[in-house]
Amino acid sequence: YVSYLYGRVYSNKEALVYGEKSLECFNAYGDKLYIDWAIVDLGRLYHNAKDYYRSISIYNDFLTREDYSDSPSLYAEVFRSLASTYFAVDSVSHCVALYQRASALDSTVMQSNDYAMLGLAYAKIGEIAKAENRLTSTGFYNGIPTIKKKCQYVKDNGYGGIMIWELGQDSTTTKYSLLNAIKEVLYGSAGAR
Repeated sequence: YVSYLYGRVYSNKEALVYGEKSLECFNAYGDKLYIDWAIVDLGRLYHNAKDYYRSISIYNDFLTREDYSDSPSLYAEVFRSLASTYFAVDSVSHCVALYQRASALDSTVMQSNDYAMLGLAYAKIGEIAKAENRLTSTGFYNGIPTIKKKCQYVKDNGYGGIMIWELGQDSTTTKYSLLNAIKEVLYGSAGAR
């Protein structure tokens, strides 16, 4: 992937320049598959540069000009990437619909972080049962039962504490909050000491 290489070697601005140049080269070469992947990579590069609306525009232009039947895995990848971009701009209903389309086209394209993002998207639109199912069925999500077990292990073994990453991703609803689950096990429901 061009975006994979450029995104790790160059700054976002430089990567975009090289991504645009790669697309020009592939257009000159004329191979449709290379052109298609260069467009997908360019959309990713704009996403990485946090120019989400340009990324969405590139992906949508790509999807409107093509027939999905010639390369379902490529289109599933585009749907997946577009879903991630829509999630970044808080358009979660679009995100959910696109992940469903990606999975329908090619179920192998979905990665573990996609299932986590889909679960978070379900939670954001209030479909908590779907969110819990999606997040816990993949086997990697630290939901409330897992967090409580880990906290009990920390408490039983006299460790100094526990941390979670990215507090901004935690639920603001007490019932679904991981931070609240930690507090309940380590300090009881009365709160911190």
